[in-house]
Amino acid sequence: MGLPAVLLGVGVAAAEPVADKFGSFTTDDGWVVNVFKTDEKLDRWPNLAATAYTREGFYSVKGAVSIEGEGRAPVNAAAVQIGLQLGCQIDVSTGLTAGLGLNVGVNGVVTVSQYPSGLVGGNAGVNPSVSGTLKPGGITQLVLGAKSLNGAYGSIATREAEMKVDACGGPVSVRSVVTVSLATPTSTDSFSVYGDPVYL
Repeated sequence: MGLPAVLLGVGVAAAEPVADKFGSFTTDDGWVVNVFKTDEKLDRWPNLAATAYTREGFYSVKGAVSIEGEGRAPVNAAAVQIGLQLGCQIDVSTGLTAGLGLNVGVNGVVTVSQYPSGLVGGNAGVNPSVSGTLKPGGITQLVLGAKSLNGAYGSIATREAEMKVDACGGPVSVRSVVTVSLATPTSTDSFSVYGDPVYL
């Protein structure tokens, strides 16, 4: 850190790469499905508001799936989704008392409604922000994006997306989730791989 940063009390970003994760399962039809969570990184930055109860950083993650083997029935649809689980220990949205919850935002990412109630189609919507509400001691899951597979492999990634949590008086925990959904004429499966928790 240079002298001007020391004099001004400016924080330095802390990049934290997160371990890759892998999972695999075999469907009742005989397809082998591999799920990958890779390239996850969280860069923490001092928040622009310079408050004690706002956390800010830039987040990257990639989810991928491959389908192998000789299944007894064709794959009608498959999709891969990336998401986040976020938790806050203490809510200070109304001062120093727990109660009403807080705002969470992740900006600049592709967002698609959650499935497998209907597997994601080819047109993914683009929205500049995703928001949710956290309660003290609770966990909220946000969907960052999803992609349907047109073949045996597909991936989706977000890079350097802004992440901001307001009104949190304790640690903000972040855990990534990569989920695959797959359907054949005789079975429907879903499977998730989870990243290691990190703190914003």
